[in-house]
Amino acid sequence: MLSLRRSYGAAFLMAGIGWLATPAQTIEVKLLPNNTEIVITVNIKQILSSEIVKGQKDLINQLKAALETRIPDDRAIKYLEKLGFDPFKDLHSVSVAHTGSKDPEDFFVIVEGNFSSEKLLAVAKEAAKENGDNLKISKIGTTHVYEVSPGGGMTLYVAHLSKSLVVTASEDAMKSAIKRSTGVGPFAPKVRELLKTTNDTQSLSVVMTGNALGSLAQQAQAKGLPQNAVAGLAGIDGVSGAITIAKNIDFLLGVGAKDADTAKQYSQMGNDLLPLGKALLAQNVQKNKELAAPLMDVVNTLRLTATGSNVVLRGEVSYDNLQKLFSALGNLKGGF
Repeated sequence: MLSLRRSYGAAFLMAGIGWLATPAQTIEVKLLPNNTEIVITVNIKQILSSEIVKGQKDLINQLKAALETRIPDDRAIKYLEKLGFDPFKDLHSVSVAHTGSKDPEDFFVIVEGNFSSEKLLAVAKEAAKENGDNLKISKIGTTHVYEVSPGGGMTLYVAHLSKSLVVTASEDAMKSAIKRSTGVGPFAPKVRELLKTTNDTQSLSVVMTGNALGSLAQQAQAKGLPQNAVAGLAGIDGVSGAITIAKNIDFLLGVGAKDADTAKQYSQMGNDLLPLGKALLAQNVQKNKELAAPLMDVVNTLRLTATGSNVVLRGEVSYDNLQKLFSALGNLKGGF
């Protein structure tokens, strides 16, 4: 048990930082694998600096306490101190990319933050001496690669590329990432257009290509999803979603169209239909006045726009309205 705890101490130093946020275009798109179908980004820095979170000191203290429980042993804390890395100050964002396959190891992680290659190498050498079975340092070209073995027969490959810490589950994936970091493409063409709906101010963003969506739909069909629903999802080129925590909470949902002109046409049609949808919803929620007021406040912020070939629905909910909605939904019995 002790050796396992120590092995996780070494793994935490190199790779675990990214998983602390567990699971914006803070992400460096050029680093993404060419076959990327899904990208999830958590913008840690933006969340912690938001007005809502800064006003929740108890929540911050709870997060810090939870963070400490995720650190397996005292060695990891020592390594972090020598690295001079404070997750609450130096960790910017964590992005997880996936191909949409069923293989749980088919992932790619990009951690953005204030990292020093020199300090990283120096501390890694010390950690490797103390945990030689769990951390090895090698080179691919001129790039130092840290091979972390956290147990269970798994090996993670970690490298500092450009301004990011990259984590892969295979050496070949790391070799490809190193090539992309130097400008050798191609660079994830399937998700590039969807990533246009994300930006550095968003707290959480998710993009998924039509291929990944279709694969999920087929899996859902096997569990009872109607065929017409599967067919409808298969016709979508991709989806994106984001939540931004600021003074209020902004949200968006994007759907990929076949081209920019089609997206513009759909957004215009949607804006024409929004008043009708709002009126119908208002009629249905009037029976529950506790729910009606905050819900209609949110609905009245909805707007449709076209971003590239994406149709994007945007809206906003205030912190007070969010609390009212949760309270009303908690008291809701038997529907509207």
